[in-house]
Amino acid sequence: DYLNSAAHIKLSDFHYRDLLNGTKKLTYGEMEYKLQVIAAMYPSVTKLSEIGQSVEGRNLYALTLGTGKKQILLDAAFHGREHMTTNVLMEMIDTYVLHYVNGTKMNGYDVNKLLQKVSIVFVPMVNPDGVTLAQGGKMKTNRAKLIAMNSGSDNFDRWKANANGVDLNRQFDVNWHLIKSTKPSFKGYKGTAVYTEPEAVAMKRLIDKGDYLAYVSYHSSGQIIYWSQAKTQFARTKKLVKGVSNITGYKIMPVTKSYEPFAASEDYFTKTKDRPAMTVEIAPFAGEASVPLKQWQNVWKRNATVG
Repeated sequence: DYLNSAAHIKLSDFHYRDLLNGTKKLTYGEMEYKLQVIAAMYPSVTKLSEIGQSVEGRNLYALTLGTGKKQILLDAAFHGREHMTTNVLMEMIDTYVLHYVNGTKMNGYDVNKLLQKVSIVFVPMVNPDGVTLAQGGKMKTNRAKLIAMNSGSDNFDRWKANANGVDLNRQFDVNWHLIKSTKPSFKGYKGTAVYTEPEAVAMKRLIDKGDYLAYVSYHSSGQIIYWSQAKTQFARTKKLVKGVSNITGYKIMPVTKSYEPFAASEDYFTKTKDRPAMTVEIAPFAGEASVPLKQWQNVWKRNATVG
């Protein structure tokens, strides 16, 4: 809009630089807008899909980047306070697209050639309600109810759950029954049954229908990598996890019952697909809080080429 008039332009005629600023919090609305802009500018190499809705009705998005028939899946922000992981995936999209359309290499990777063979499916924000609450945004859910689930506190920076107080990464049908039952909370509550939450259902459906060769779920605190032992080809999974560890410098956690995150999306992927999956924690341990934004440059440097 300008001079009291409006102009309509074709975004496919334009290019951009640095659409994302990873040093700042990325809200759900900003992420949604940027995804729509990227999809409009590069329709030949991207596809934006709505895969479901959150408890409060926010659309859940998956953006496919690349034209290759082989696919991998990356997601972020299963937990509200872990919204820096959304920045990581959005920066990947931003950077990879730019290298693709310019025909340039990134750290030795021929991005154009690679994305003609393999498509990357990004879900940058699995839990938009939880992210919105953790960032201090406006919620539809009764505030008194949210405060009660937050142990009486009106500081929601530590909030991990969705708007119902359910931990979405405790919703999958892998040893769900072994998790101690609690009550709705800012973290840890598994729900009354598996798949009671629409965000978990959307991710289950996406995993089930896709023929993904590998899966990385981004979480935020610890600089470690959790992984599950597949039924077969254990060496293949271990090799891929070790490769991501070599790139990021993150410690690989041993595959034991004590370290296995029951009912997590990673466990479900491994169980149903029998293919490599891992949970990547991107930053130094931050306690019951979101990762400080000052960590961004270090986080991005470590994860830039993981995709």
